[in-house]
Amino acid sequence: MKLGITGYPLSGKTTLFSLLTGMDASKLSSGAAPFHLGVMQILDDRLDWLQTMAGVPKKVYISLEIIDFAALREGILKETEYIAQLRIIDGFLHVIGLFDTAVENMNNTAMQLIHDLDLQFMLSDLESTQNRIERIKAKIRKVKDKQLEDELPIIEKCCQWLSEEKPLRDLTLLPEEEKLLRGFGYLSLKPIMHVINIADSHLSNTDITNQLHFSFLSKKVSSIICSIKLEKELTELSPEDAEVFAGEWNLKEWGASKFAKNVLAFMSIISFFTIGKEEVRSWNLIDGTTAHKAAGSIHTDMEKGFIKAEVISFEELKKIGNFNEARKRGALKFEGKEYIVKEGDIITFKFNV
Repeated sequence: MKLGITGYPLSGKTTLFSLLTGMDASKLSSGAAPFHLGVMQILDDRLDWLQTMAGVPKKVYISLEIIDFAALREGILKETEYIAQLRIIDGFLHVIGLFDTAVENMNNTAMQLIHDLDLQFMLSDLESTQNRIERIKAKIRKVKDKQLEDELPIIEKCCQWLSEEKPLRDLTLLPEEEKLLRGFGYLSLKPIMHVINIADSHLSNTDITNQLHFSFLSKKVSSIICSIKLEKELTELSPEDAEVFAGEWNLKEWGASKFAKNVLAFMSIISFFTIGKEEVRSWNLIDGTTAHKAAGSIHTDMEKGFIKAEVISFEELKKIGNFNEARKRGALKFEGKEYIVKEGDIITFKFNV
């Protein structure tokens, strides 16, 4: 999965990119490149336990591709390479830099920056839907195409919605309609977390943080308040020192692991595990995915030849202690194609090649 970081100049977005990927921010060009690429590895204590239990030499954590886009500016969403990369992103972290903003202006500034980004995304999507409608009408004038005829009213509905300056994520869609629209990469349909970046001196001031807790209409939008600079500095200390200094700001979590937890939640990503002869591995899925599709996320052959899935939850396996004992107790359950994979499931797929 791909996560994009956006923000206006000097918002702190490249520092966030460095925090998440471990890449040295001082070696990254500022503004010259259209984007920087990196990977965020999501550590998981459960996988550590599974490796010890299984006695295998290797463990593979979930990882997310992180793309730090060049700072937003007028006209940048018209640039072909830039917009093409935005459209393949699965979700956004939008950094709002308020560390130099006067306290009395913070709320209005944050709300304005959130609106500005939404507006840019909506205008881009509006142009895209208008162009799509023209192409569809031109094609069906020449030759009858049932698929395009069915698609047209959906795109027209989206176009009308966007013309009213409303993001597509707030439009009620049938599952098949949303699946169709995801294929076009519409920006205002994607989940977004606003990272409200304030000075560390403001973190313990509840008068400030309370005014920056926003509620959003869509479940696909959320926000987090932090000092990215402080979070980065804490990761550069020893764990013992970091814990002491974090306590001064009443931080219970910090660094990449804190963001990973929030990112997985707002993007509705869950983890499941597999155990092999050489490795244990965690995999990510969108919540609500079937066992059949989960098999396909590992290999297409597993999806095509799917027979059944042998499933046990991590919590139950840890309580029992090992697989042999779990099997003796009948704790391993066989599930079919339509089983909905749950967070923390350990799955062995049975399939024919």
